[in-house]
Amino acid sequence: MNFGTETARLAMECNIKALDASINIQSASGLMLPDPVAMAVALEPDIVIRQGKYFVDVETTSQFTRGATVVDELGVMRKTSNMNVKGMKS
Repeated sequence: MNFGTETARLAMECNIKALDASINIQSASGLMLPDPVAMAVALEPDIVIRQGKYFVDVETTSQFTRGATVVDELGVMRKTSNMNVKGMKS
């Protein structure tokens, strides 16, 4: 791993801004990273070893999981994928 790359510098700058926002806006004691995996995939798509098209929703009413992304990998909700991304493999 090389921390001197342009990508590494971008990641560090993003995290510095995120830390500043976490402390000053959310009064958090540290960096709030809701989805570092998404950032990793956006920067290096080749790291993905398994993917698919699923129904995805965001929980908005639960007391414990508000804001959580729910991915129906097992098809329990019997809904088709609500994802439309060019180049996505089934």
